Amino acid sequence: AQADKVAALLQSAVAARPRAFLQIADEAQRPLALALARRFRASGYDAPAVELVGARAPARTELRIQGRSERGYARWITRLLAEAIEADPRVTTLRSARPHADTYEVWIGRDLCLQGGREVAACIAPR
Repeated sequence: AQADKVAALLQSAVAARPRAFLQIADEAQRPLALALARRFRASGYDAPAVELVGARAPARTELRIQGRSERGYARWITRLLAEAIEADPRVTTLRSARPHADTYEVWIGRDLCLQGGREVAACIAPR
């Protein structure tokens, strides 16, 4: 019975971890997104696979905060993004969202890391 109780507590702790989704416009942005995902995971976030969204990506990199997700986490993600993309990301709140855990969406801007677009050091895959 005690083991079941501990297992349930662990399961709820894992489910409550903050979650950061990453969306990219082009495969050239994948090294940047993967580097961000590694940072999120190292800090205890759940960071599911990077999603290729193509033309649905915004022109400028955005952080979308879902519902009442923790603003302290959002500030940390904003600083991390600003460092990686060498510019301040746009920050919006999706007020109608009701996630079960603190949830954030990172949308990499369409022009970042692409030929003819804005290049930053994080665009280059580590060797």
